Amino acid sequence: MTILCTFPGRHGDILWALPTVRAISETFDQPVDLALANNYDSLSTLISQQSYIGTCFPVPTWHYNEDVEGSHRPSRIDGYERIINLGRTGWPTGPLAQYTWETAQRLVPDQPIAPLDLDRPWIEIAANTHYADHVAVGWSQEHLELKMGILAALVRRTYPNQTFYMLCPTFGGRWAEWDHNAEESSKLQFGYWDWLITAKILAGSRVFLGCQSALWVLANALGKTCVIMEPMEARWNPIFWCAHPRNHRVIGNDGKPTFDARAVGDMLEEVLGGLA
Repeated sequence: MTILCTFPGRHGDILWALPTVRAISETFDQPVDLALANNYDSLSTLISQQSYIGTCFPVPTWHYNEDVEGSHRPSRIDGYERIINLGRTGWPTGPLAQYTWETAQRLVPDQPIAPLDLDRPWIEIAANTHYADHVAVGWSQEHLELKMGILAALVRRTYPNQTFYMLCPTFGGRWAEWDHNAEESSKLQFGYWDWLITAKILAGSRVFLGCQSALWVLANALGKTCVIMEPMEARWNPIFWCAHPRNHRVIGNDGKPTFDARAVGDMLEEVLGGLA
């Protein structure tokens, strides 16, 4: 049987959907293909290298826009005996990875889908061990001035032999406003890479520090230990969180997520100490 899964963007949503795509592959004991909206094609090369994927490809006529009704479904795709459209049709009732798996089970009522497994990495890639002593950093553009200020404070904090490597996606961003302050020999370095090279660097890094951006989802996909500082209250919704021992959220004295640089530094220090 030829099987195609489809899933719309954004980048992080696609990465959260992959454990379900893997479960479908394991259910039918064969690799499955995955179609993405054309404006999220940048992930295709990385995803295509996974053993549970036959090929990952964009649909040129499918341009996903979350504000346009119906854009969560691609146009007709021929050549498959079974097509499973995993895009959301409403507000998720639980964390994104679990909700996508439940969607798949509703769409395949004739056969139980293999269990969702978030303990096992769902992106496997050869790690770049050059970054084994680095803290990989991943910020989205929201509140970027705040995030870069926190990073500057952390770089100045005493971490023995610790280098911070700022991962800067090549699909657009404002990171260049700060990288002129970094030198190759300093404790803060910047790298502009596609998803494939970014995954290799992140896989080889010591720990991930970031917000709940797509890079955090990639870190989860690789099974990396994560320290998360998220200042955007909308992202505090439980549907956007992954409750797992590898994820360490920075919490303030009021029990809520905080962007206090001292609390971020304390959490990072604690996590690094545990890894040591």
